[in-house]
Amino acid sequence: MAKKSFGEKMGMLGLYLLLVGAMAVVFYQMELDLYGGYTGSVFTFILITGLIMFFLLLFLFLHIIIHEIGHLITGLISGYRFSLFRIFQWTVVNDNGKLRFTKLSIAGTGGQCLMLPPENNDNPPYRLYLSGGALANVVAAIPALLFYISRPSSLWLIFAIAGFISAVINIYPAGFNDGMTIRKLTKSVTARRQLMQQLDYSDQFITGLTFKEVNPEEFIHNPKEPITEQFNTYATLIEVYHYLDRDMYSEALFCLQPLWENKEDIIGPYQTEVIREYIFCNMILGNVDERLIDEALESKVFQNYLKATNTEANRMKAALAWFKDNDRKEAVKWIEKARHALKHSTNLADKEVNKRLIDQLEKEIG
Repeated sequence: MAKKSFGEKMGMLGLYLLLVGAMAVVFYQMELDLYGGYTGSVFTFILITGLIMFFLLLFLFLHIIIHEIGHLITGLISGYRFSLFRIFQWTVVNDNGKLRFTKLSIAGTGGQCLMLPPENNDNPPYRLYLSGGALANVVAAIPALLFYISRPSSLWLIFAIAGFISAVINIYPAGFNDGMTIRKLTKSVTARRQLMQQLDYSDQFITGLTFKEVNPEEFIHNPKEPITEQFNTYATLIEVYHYLDRDMYSEALFCLQPLWENKEDIIGPYQTEVIREYIFCNMILGNVDERLIDEALESKVFQNYLKATNTEANRMKAALAWFKDNDRKEAVKWIEKARHALKHSTNLADKEVNKRLIDQLEKEIG
């Protein structure tokens, strides 16, 4: 992962200190709610701490929904068209005008609202759409805070705190959140063009366009940014999948090489893709280097990813079982799981390329 700047670290420290202070207030209020005042009991401390954590997690989950609805509303206000709405793995897709319910999970994200930019607009608005999620969290939190002030209750206060936390962690520029995206787009016209192209192609991949059909030369790269910058990485990965969808593993590996060499600077979701396909291509091409595989498996991001049950993770586990452990039975088991997961794939382009890669792996196993 890319290292956080000093400003980001100080900002996060400030957020943690505010959170600690807010939780102290919540603890005091809940003790008032339950017992009418301070008790000094260890049991009370454990009970209240458990209740605070439970309601905080519950309300943070609710604020994920509120956040994505905020993006949906502000996107529509800005002239965007609905494409996909996801809370954890539960997903609604606009498939050529018809809503389709399915499952989709993306590492490092709790939700997603994918909208298509306005047509025939070379400079579509983006600030309201991207900040809409955090704005919705604040709009929901303020009434809860007012209710707490007028009629103190720890639940109103926890809901308000959860809303402000959700807003801050999304709008304060860090990692690949909304705030960082807004910062990138504000500074660069190229970045704006890259995002709009990414939104457009993401929708087309859901509704039927395959990777083999795209022209990699059409994808916009920003020469002023490193290849590990998130929009540049996305464009490069599309080129990788274009070659994989044509069984051109050497060409795909060539594109992956600079990403692999700088993988620690890539955001989490893309980092797992880079590691997965780099190792997969090497294994298919006969480059079964134990040191290379061990390096991949030492990555905590990749370790967590392999716990997933989606098509790509199961495909990777099948490849590792065969090429690393020489365990045909285990490899076949994971291939069967990969094919089963493939039936529920939301992204038709992903579905097509994964079917091809699973078929190739099955040939290797024999």
